[in-house]
Amino acid sequence: MSEATVGMQRGWKSCPSVIGELWVPSSWTERPAGTMATAYFGQERSGTESREGIVLSITDSAGSLVEDSSAALADALEMDAWSHVFSVSTWSRGVFRRRMQFVYEHGASTVAVSRFTATTTRGRIDLTCSAGFERQYDAFRLFDDIAAFSPLEGAGVDAVA
Repeated sequence: MSEATVGMQRGWKSCPSVIGELWVPSSWTERPAGTMATAYFGQERSGTESREGIVLSITDSAGSLVEDSSAALADALEMDAWSHVFSVSTWSRGVFRRRMQFVYEHGASTVAVSRFTATTTRGRIDLTCSAGFERQYDAFRLFDDIAAFSPLEGAGVDAVA
């Protein structure tokens, strides 16, 4: 086992998902999310508007990574009441190939989101990670680690569409 893997395991746990092993902080708990999705959430923190959470989902692919990324972008822009996408970039760590970052309004709160997307033989895979805007800086680094270190061995990344 590599030193990086051993370091990753401290304070983290391996959890089942719809497409394989997903690494999340050890204090996070699973929430039911349907047959084609897996959700985990962090502990509530006093003084924060919303807690960190992730949803890993599989949907039908539009056919290519570019088309799937465009569909994920359109989903973000169609949110109520408003949303603002401020970053769409290539991503080459782990199974995902695109990372989009945006904020949206939920009630009186602003939520910060990182959405990682991959196109595989299984379909479009999205890892949607969110936190209260006040936690954006720390949460985005955490979400990057979840996306990078989760092997998701059932994703079909060897045969990327």
